[in-house]
Amino acid sequence: MLRFASDIRGEEAGPHGTVAIDRLGLAPLLDRPARQLSAGQRRRVALARLAASGARVWLMDEPAAALDAPAVEALHGMLRAHLAGGGIAVVATHGDVTLPGARRLDLDVQADASAVGVVAAAAEGAAW
Repeated sequence: MLRFASDIRGEEAGPHGTVAIDRLGLAPLLDRPARQLSAGQRRRVALARLAASGARVWLMDEPAAALDAPAVEALHGMLRAHLAGGGIAVVATHGDVTLPGARRLDLDVQADASAVGVVAAAAEGAAW
């Protein structure tokens, strides 16, 4: 699935993609068709594709959904590395995301609905 995405863009995974593949434990799945992947594996592939994209701003909606504890830790590590490299992340989540220098906005639109937190973080000193 990752190779297919890279081939379509005409690019190699690059150093960020390779690191993400390693951190997320995706090496054994590189040639497996998407239809054979679990929800958590598909989520990890999507995160690796994001890391490989080179995008400076990451917009993420529930990035930890369907991930096990080790994959959530890998996600947090990827976010910290992205921020340390000058990137920006905007994360919508019902769970906790702890990032250095993050600004949190709690959205509680309805009293009976569970609140969604939006966490925005940027590298220290980066302009918002």
